[in-house]
Amino acid sequence: PTKITAFSDNKYSINCTADAANDKITITKQGYYKVDLYLSYQIGSSGATFNAYIFQNGTAADNIGSVGKPTTANDPRPTALGGLIRVTSVPCDIDYRVTHDSGGNVNLIFKKINMVITYIGE
Repeated sequence: PTKITAFSDNKYSINCTADAANDKITITKQGYYKVDLYLSYQIGSSGATFNAYIFQNGTAADNIGSVGKPTTANDPRPTALGGLIRVTSVPCDIDYRVTHDSGGNVNLIFKKINMVITYIGE
């Protein structure tokens, strides 16, 4: 999977540190967190099915993912995914990864992306 987490902004952070150089966000306090991801993307050719996942310490979170298949090339596609994660040890690295089912390269162009990680409690 390709990591997509190089965020240029880290506003209003509590218990999280963005690390664009290493394509991750690091959570620094144990507990439950709600992770929401909103994005808009397009592809250079149609036909590929994309699988998107939130990863926690290098493993796909069981309950946070989406599948999308744009029907036409260069068709902007909004996507949202979210769910709860439990952080039992810190630091805990969070990132967003995308795969596709087509052999070879597929141009995937992100227009906008916003990840919100909200601390719920212990």
